[in-house]
Amino acid sequence: MRRPFTAPWRADARFAALGFAVSLLAILMIGVIGARVAPVHGHWIAPVWWPLSPFARWDSAWYYRIAVYGYFRPAAYVFSPLYPLVVHALHAVTRLPFVTAGIVSSWAADLAAIVLLARLWREQAGEVLMRRALVLLLAYPSAFFLVTMYAESLYLLLSVGVY
Repeated sequence: MRRPFTAPWRADARFAALGFAVSLLAILMIGVIGARVAPVHGHWIAPVWWPLSPFARWDSAWYYRIAVYGYFRPAAYVFSPLYPLVVHALHAVTRLPFVTAGIVSSWAADLAAIVLLARLWREQAGEVLMRRALVLLLAYPSAFFLVTMYAESLYLLLSVGVY
């Protein structure tokens, strides 16, 4: 039987939020410094406030176009429709630009997934291993994809939410 959310829930959420913030700040600093030192030419760069531009490159263009125009050509069919729907819905509700809505939705889904993972890992392995696992998840090089305008954070949230 599942236990109701108790006091450790708040501590787990604080630890997860702090880890998310530190990870996001580190990725932002690396992205901004990298964009200034070695600018990217020839790849899609989103029409977004420049510090957020590292979070919206490459395949973000596909998600952006699908959110704005729908499935506009057959090559777009390889991208799942749920994430562009979420981005479009967030844009419709908040009137944020599409790219900013995509980044915000990825950040929110990533934070929610990390909090749920913290709770799940605490139940399964205890506090020490939960903290180690979260640090490793957030420090792993591919954690970058969880905070960009990609669908990975949403699908991580949905996968964790099943448990």
